[in-house]
Parts: sequence; structure tokens; C-alpha cells
Amino acid sequence: MISDTIIDMYSKKKSIPFDLSLELHQKLEDFLTTAIEKGAPISPTKEVDEVWHNLILNTKYYHEYCTQKFGKFIHHTPLNGDCKIDCTSNCTQNID
Repeated sequence: MISDTIIDMYSKKKSIPFDLSLELHQKLEDFLTTAIEKGAPISPTKEVDEVWHNLILNTKYYHEYCTQKFGKFIHHTPLNGDCKIDCTSNCTQNID
């Protein structure tokens, strides 16, 4: 699970309740887990993508989170102009 510190920082940045921030981070984690399990390109919702962008800014934490939770780093880059995660190549993910 994503740390409460990260969830709290996002809550304050967006001026939203902690519980909503927690829910959004749980959706992000669910999305990443699904993408890894599916092993094919999928797209996050706009709200999940926004949370993901914010999480990536904390590079050290994001790297540790990915390697501990998924066993590898999950990259976030454009794929054909769409926001998709591509787990087909050694589960290296790509997102807009």
C-alpha cells in the first residue's frame, strides 16, 4: 500500500479529505496491479493518471514502491499518443 505520508501530501495539495485521497491511491494501486496481471496495454482513468503523475514526482519513494510491490520499476510514458500502460515487454510500463 502507498504510504499514508504520500496520501496525506496529495490530500493537502488538492485540498481534499484524506479518505478521498486514500481511495484515489487505492484505485491507482488497483490499476497498476491489473496492468501487471493482464500483461497488455490498458488505460487509467483521468483521476488515476493524475494521482500517478503526483506519485512519480516523489522519485525515490516511487522507485521503492514499484520494486517492493511489483518487483520492477513501472515507467510512465506516452504510448501511441494514448495514456496506456504496456506490460508486454518485461512488464516495463508506459503511460502518458
